[in-house]
Amino acid sequence: MENISRIVAVGDSFTLGVGTSQAFEESQLGGHPKWDQWPDNVKDARRNYINHFRRDNSFSKFLAENISEEIGTGVIYDNLGESGIGNTTIIDNIVNFEWDPSDLAIVGFSSSLRDPLPIIPNAFKKFIHKGHVSWSFHEFLNSKAPYVHFEDNTKGLQDFWIHFVKNYYAKTDLIKYTQEYNKILIYFTQQFFEYHNISYIMFDAFESMTPKSNLPSYIDDTFYWKIGEETCFSYCRSRGDTYLEPDNIAPYTKEVNDQPPVDINEAPRHPSRKGHVAFAEELFKFIKKISKKLPIQNEKKSLI
Repeated sequence: MENISRIVAVGDSFTLGVGTSQAFEESQLGGHPKWDQWPDNVKDARRNYINHFRRDNSFSKFLAENISEEIGTGVIYDNLGESGIGNTTIIDNIVNFEWDPSDLAIVGFSSSLRDPLPIIPNAFKKFIHKGHVSWSFHEFLNSKAPYVHFEDNTKGLQDFWIHFVKNYYAKTDLIKYTQEYNKILIYFTQQFFEYHNISYIMFDAFESMTPKSNLPSYIDDTFYWKIGEETCFSYCRSRGDTYLEPDNIAPYTKEVNDQPPVDINEAPRHPSRKGHVAFAEELFKFIKKISKKLPIQNEKKSLI
């Protein structure tokens, strides 16, 4: 652990730090009284400011501070989290990043329903936001209005999609499909880091990628925090409501097309700042436990 000089966190909004101070974040964005009057460049500047605020209150910063205190030297952090992205984009961000031999990568996987799954025909992908099926399994199973963003409905695509999704989960083994898909994503990511001899740990943000009991032999769970057993969301939820963003403005509970919101008690919610501090401590304990197995002290290959 003593040779770690930088934490690099890659993931979705749970990694970015959305919800660390939800009321403040919203007051500076869409909830600001002048938001609708501002030109796009002012809105973009405000978004950048809030994202900096989020990263500065996220677990990646607190984890860097914990490691710095442990080893007695400064550890910096980079937070590559992005709101709303799926796992394929997370992997793109990993592959395209310029890694250093002394980095420790922290990968937080999202929901694979956010990925442009091959089971959705190309004719629909250009109408659906980034090819998403949904934001999460919970929203997919509970929302009466499927998550779709059709540019127009002249061909009846939206009507058909709503009709199709009603029986999609019941008549197909979607969970099993995504679990097999997720195993490939996990294996690819592990192999990328191991080939370049970069130290890493992984965790699930709010949905389990695959059950621990169903892990194939080619996946090494040594560096995967509580795979198939716990997520960042479930960990914070188990510690108490103050470890999560306020339930009245959680993004997964808003009404869609005048339909009732999903059950707030089960909908994924981001960690609050308090939750990020606690999760950083949990990851720090995990890193200390497996630190002797990390390749951080070995000779490393250069990334080209």
